[in-house]
Amino acid sequence: MRRKDREVTDLNEIIDIISRCEVIHLGLVDDGRPYIVPLSFAHEETNGQITFVFHSAAEGRKIDIMKRNPHACFEMECSLKITRHEVLSKWSTEYESVMGYGEVEYIENDSERKHTMDLLVKRYGYEGVPEYSPQIFARTALYKLTVSEISGKRNVK
Repeated sequence: MRRKDREVTDLNEIIDIISRCEVIHLGLVDDGRPYIVPLSFAHEETNGQITFVFHSAAEGRKIDIMKRNPHACFEMECSLKITRHEVLSKWSTEYESVMGYGEVEYIENDSERKHTMDLLVKRYGYEGVPEYSPQIFARTALYKLTVSEISGKRNVK
């Protein structure tokens, strides 16, 4: 990282940034060409290992790509603010961001699928004990990205 003064290395701080981001951008490779898709997500951290979970329709371009190539990168940002100044060279952007790499795998086990849906709905504000109709699981793809590399960066005043 070029700007070491902005690097976030503490895992707890990186997780704090992740918890405040609304969307993750998943980068995939489609026959040698980059393909980026924004997704809602949830995350878990167990013994320093971060895993992101996602849901989507059970078919489509993203699903086809991930089946052919499970390698992915990701990026998310929050606290975005453009700071303007009378002097153009003093303009800046405030932000916090996290990015990294991992591998995607589909979640097939019924109890893990329910756990994944619980994480997702609770992340976005559902309170209580969620219940799902069987049709939800029949038409929904659930998958996770196990992080192999991660880095954080911030520029906030």
